[in-house]
Amino acid sequence: MAPSFMRKTRSGCSFLEILAADNPEDIAVLQLDFAVDMDSLARQAVDDADSPEGEELLLPSLASESVSSSPTVSEDGSRPLKAPEPATSTTTPLKRAQTSFPESPTKRVCISLDPEPLRPQSARNRRRAQRRVAKKEKNGHPRGSGRAFQQFVLNAEPIKTELDSEGLPIAEGGWVATNCSYYGAKVKRELEKMKALGFTHIPWKGRTPICAVDSQNRLVLVAAGGPNDPTYWDDAAKMSELMLKMGAETKWEPAEKHCRRGDFPSVAYGWSYGKGQPMPQRLGGKHQEMMADFISQPCVQRIASYQSASFSLWFPKAYGEFHQRNIQLKEKIPSFHGNIKGSVYSCCTANCGPNTWTHIHRDTMNSPGPCCAITSGGPYDPEKGGQLIVWDLKLIFDFPPGSTILLPSALFRHSNIPVQKGDKRVSFTQYTAGGIHRWLEYGGRTEECFELEDPEGYRRMLKERPERWRKVLDQFSTIEELKAGNIS
Repeated sequence: MAPSFMRKTRSGCSFLEILAADNPEDIAVLQLDFAVDMDSLARQAVDDADSPEGEELLLPSLASESVSSSPTVSEDGSRPLKAPEPATSTTTPLKRAQTSFPESPTKRVCISLDPEPLRPQSARNRRRAQRRVAKKEKNGHPRGSGRAFQQFVLNAEPIKTELDSEGLPIAEGGWVATNCSYYGAKVKRELEKMKALGFTHIPWKGRTPICAVDSQNRLVLVAAGGPNDPTYWDDAAKMSELMLKMGAETKWEPAEKHCRRGDFPSVAYGWSYGKGQPMPQRLGGKHQEMMADFISQPCVQRIASYQSASFSLWFPKAYGEFHQRNIQLKEKIPSFHGNIKGSVYSCCTANCGPNTWTHIHRDTMNSPGPCCAITSGGPYDPEKGGQLIVWDLKLIFDFPPGSTILLPSALFRHSNIPVQKGDKRVSFTQYTAGGIHRWLEYGGRTEECFELEDPEGYRRMLKERPERWRKVLDQFSTIEELKAGNIS
């Protein structure tokens, strides 16, 4: 009997294929791991054989000679699982009485999930997929439950810091952060010199999540890692290649090669609000068509969805507000739709390298609460460069390619150590402008219109504004609240 994930439905697809075809971004959210131990699979298959035909069993795609070969691609682009070879094959069959198994029994073979549909979906499966997408758009990513919550949140042992979050630079009103420049912001930093200054180095491998808390045990930073699925890391590598290609092949103006955060080309895409706009609008510019094509790629959508799912898992209060604000924005501006499929953030930026290391900065126009998402990328040695320095926590994280870190980028000073010569690094970030939430809080209007149209409400807002920054701090759950599921 074949393993359950390889069995066929009436449409001819395996359950594994349907999962990949229906909603590929959910693979990252659910943290799927389909690595199969060859030894245990072979033993199970032999034990399950209950007919004369079952006494001679070939491993269809797990035999040692087929591990390195790529699957056959049919004319329609699908990649079917390899079928058992006929009895005339030269491959030696496994018999019930045999005790020998393929060489290297501890070797693990990963069953890759192709992000593209392997076969045309049946009408029934299409409807089910559409219902799942509609449910996610309505309710957002699931929060406070599931295997990831059980495995990572409940077992979290946070790094304790001395940060006093009440002293963070939240602007009056709590919609953005105060602005400031930093002496020596553009100086290249070295790991050993930073350690000598009292910074703690976290040699993070980029897979298992770790988190940090402030002096009041509020969760303020999460190195969220990535799912235990090889295809996710393949997609992260593909996204890195796309950004490096964009950086190398785009005709940048001289000024575009040096952005506010560092000496590399950087392109934003999505919704923003500020600079006298009457309402939130999509960003413009000559590179928007290129970015629209970039975010339409399945690999980019998968990483963006994982960033959003991690936000939901670790910062559920803030995620819930972001999700509700998106619903309100859709009501006020019918043309609004999510920036990237499967993500709650309204804007993203591609930092195209080839040596993306940021100066000391804060992204002051972003929403000051939790949390912006940063995914690092590129071929580089994370032990020799690319580390993330979080100055307010006095922590330095190794930042391996493909891994994700969540932090309040509007409030925390952060920068990178340059990668070593010959290495390349890019990064992909998601965030939401604080001005969008302010516009919605004012009833879908500017502050001037708010004052003219609702003088009483405007006076009430002015009275409450000096203390509103405390609402921002309330969005940071304590680790005890998070583990207890107290996220309301």
